[in-house]
Amino acid sequence: MIGEEIREMLAREPFRPFRIIMSSGEKYVIDNPGSAMALKSELFVAMDDGERVRICPYLHVTTIEYVNGRASRLRRRKRRR
Repeated sequence: MIGEEIREMLAREPFRPFRIIMSSGEKYVIDNPGSAMALKSELFVAMDDGERVRICPYLHVTTIEYVNGRASRLRRRKRRR
């Protein structure tokens, strides 16, 4: 589900930059749709320097928010057990 929503955000016209926040606290800004690729179970992010990449498993994505500060509807809900 997260992957599908990220794919929609990457394909949006006009593109709106967004930020991925991981469970570790790391944050990645996606300011160009060409700098990220949504795979089946993870997000592949090219870093600004063009030399490094990060792989972000959807399981560890806690929040996705637009860069202007408004949180998107993608805030992860706790699963019922």
